[in-house]
Amino acid sequence: MKKFFALLFAALLACCCVSALAEAPLTVDELTNFWDTLLASALEQEPVEPEEDEDGLYVFELDQITLVCADDTLSENSRVLYAELRGGIESLADGREIGPGSTLKQLLAAYPLDNLKLSGSYDEFALYINGSLPDAVHYAEAQRAGSHVLQVEHNVVTPDGEGAEHCFIGYTLENNVVTHVYSGVVRETMEEARLDIEDCASLQEKREYSAYAAEQPEPLAREDMLFAGRRGVIDFVGASEGDLTAVLGQPEADNWEQVDHIYMRTMEWEGVTAALAYDGRKEQSALAALQIYGDALEGPRGVHMDDTVDEVLARFPQEDGGTLYGDGENAPYGLLDVSEEGLYAQFAVQVEELTAVLSLDFVDDALWVITCEYK
Repeated sequence: MKKFFALLFAALLACCCVSALAEAPLTVDELTNFWDTLLASALEQEPVEPEEDEDGLYVFELDQITLVCADDTLSENSRVLYAELRGGIESLADGREIGPGSTLKQLLAAYPLDNLKLSGSYDEFALYINGSLPDAVHYAEAQRAGSHVLQVEHNVVTPDGEGAEHCFIGYTLENNVVTHVYSGVVRETMEEARLDIEDCASLQEKREYSAYAAEQPEPLAREDMLFAGRRGVIDFVGASEGDLTAVLGQPEADNWEQVDHIYMRTMEWEGVTAALAYDGRKEQSALAALQIYGDALEGPRGVHMDDTVDEVLARFPQEDGGTLYGDGENAPYGLLDVSEEGLYAQFAVQVEELTAVLSLDFVDDALWVITCEYK
């Protein structure tokens, strides 16, 4: 019984430590411990011949680990200046238990986060800034393609005389899962440090794009019918030719076809096809359908190519069976169909007297095609 309570206490203590660490920004000590852990793992492997880089440092390429040191031989006393951890060693992670295979959600929860909506631009966002020069400054920022985060980097800048020591740890991700962890230390001038921090502060002010993060999602609505890209957002309802080209540029193909008293125009970009309906004079137009099968745009609520079924369905209400919500006939409703070919989901939205339907096709548990059209 004493042993049981000892184990329980240890588990609770570990949880409290992780929670406390998540509220604290990156420190130099935890990075030093991480480098020591990777160095110890490297010393257990077969020795390798290093390659000298252009700065006169030595690069050791080992199994799942890369180390950069000033010495041409690895030893317990080697000072690691840069380290990289790749997938394959399941037992290795950083001091916050983040390593290859960790999810974006786990990564964000392991550090402070002042930007809960991940607001910024389509390409990047800031997580936090703590402190100001000439004292130590901790800050973090991320690169992304819409809802898919590609890289997160945490930094600590410590002024030292006329310059500063800049320590960092970064994570590269694919489909919002960590694939690599990299970390290092560099010397920089105070001006370089100031410019880096100012860039992050400027990024904090951007609100062009925010991640969808509702804990209890409502049915898809008119205001959700937005398709985001690097150059802006296309509102499916009422979008014109000019709205499309402003975000996507000039089309690679542009074809007209007359149908009764209207003209149908099909415009194509890499990974995107749009169909517009024009009146008999080719003056008034309306976007009739939009199909996405690449990374140029992402769909409503940030659904993105290669998202998993679970990731997508988590952004909509879910009931048991094939009807996710509604009656399946009158908007709003959500339907789910599973077949041998894959999974197919539909979400209907009432737009004045019309019904716009968002269709999502999945193959091998990955989103393959997004289609939005009036029915």
